[in-house]
Amino acid sequence: MVGNQTQFKEVGMIIESVGIVAPGNRREELRRALAALVEPTQVEPGCVACQLYQETANASAFRFESQWKTQDDLIRRMRSEVYRSLLALMELSVEPPEIAFHMVTGTQGLEFVQAVRERRAERE
Repeated sequence: MVGNQTQFKEVGMIIESVGIVAPGNRREELRRALAALVEPTQVEPGCVACQLYQETANASAFRFESQWKTQDDLIRRMRSEVYRSLLALMELSVEPPEIAFHMVTGTQGLEFVQAVRERRAERE
């Protein structure tokens, strides 16, 4: 345990994903506020990447994602003022906000696709 928090098993990276649905009349305001958090998040120690997505099927739905090198980096981020701002924006969601932490234990690229495709070809 870290304080009152559960310790993640040793992982290669942690991806935080936050989903927020804006009230229709505040969609642009929320988009701008979330976009303003991207750069300050990117410069936090241990941040690998940070992106803001807007759904095409529901323009009021946003996903704020950040990737962290270590659990300590993520914890430090969660204690920051920038994170306090993100939490305040989550309060605006017209649906319960979604938050998930994905512990990445490994990453593969095109070689994985190639290996799977080759195995399929062998079976046919």
